[in-house]
Amino acid sequence: MTKWYYQRGDKQLGPVEEQQIGALVETDVIGAHTLVWSEDLDEWMPAYKTALKELLGGEEVAPPPLPGDAGRQQQPARAASQPAPSGQTAEYSNNTGVFKVMRIAFYIDAFYSALIGIWLIAAPLEDKYGIYDRAFSAPLYWIASIVAVISFSVFIARTNANAYFRTDGRHALPTWLVVVRYFIPVVNLWMPYRDLKRIAQALRVQTGNLAAYWWAGFVVSMVTGILGEILLSDAAGTNASLSTTMFLIAVSPIAWAVSAVIAVPLMKRLLEVQSHAV
Repeated sequence: MTKWYYQRGDKQLGPVEEQQIGALVETDVIGAHTLVWSEDLDEWMPAYKTALKELLGGEEVAPPPLPGDAGRQQQPARAASQPAPSGQTAEYSNNTGVFKVMRIAFYIDAFYSALIGIWLIAAPLEDKYGIYDRAFSAPLYWIASIVAVISFSVFIARTNANAYFRTDGRHALPTWLVVVRYFIPVVNLWMPYRDLKRIAQALRVQTGNLAAYWWAGFVVSMVTGILGEILLSDAAGTNASLSTTMFLIAVSPIAWAVSAVIAVPLMKRLLEVQSHAV
């Protein structure tokens, strides 16, 4: 399958596969006059003069930018006679590997969390506390959860950095802040969702309802989990029944599982407009 390289500003990006070009065209990363190169070409050429013309969707070919600062895009990152090097990464981080690790960790975590929640709901009342104690102390649960959190943090940090370059610095949200906000109580009820929407907007990604569903599951999981733990320890001096308390604790991992499953296609949408997509 043909691998393509393309120019953005004074940077050379790629390789990307041909089926990924459509997403780059839709987000205006590649246009008719974007210089591209593949092994089938002797030199860098505008996209509309190559086999990619069909993927431009009938885009009207306007005159290229005028010479000068606006014409920098006409100059290839390397001499046209030199083949593009393998694994070239300019401003974009290669997020594909991180995404694959995150996807596996999310699915394992979601599967295990859903089992815990369903088990807690279905089990006899007298067995619920023992199940809760054993399930949440299992090594598999903690390993999957830790890998999911770390890989997600790396992925979202790199994606935010990519959004900065994608907008030539106009998306100036500090990467460290994007990650830290997930771990600050109260702040993490809203700010990470707003940050993700800003990143998606900068990358011109349509998230639809996925982002809202993902975040709703996350918030429900966090709130029910905290309330359940408070009631379980009776820290608030309440006399809530064990049945109600365990129901809240059971809802938390189920909501987390739903959120994790929704997060995978949502993050994939963000990945597809970056230089290395799956």
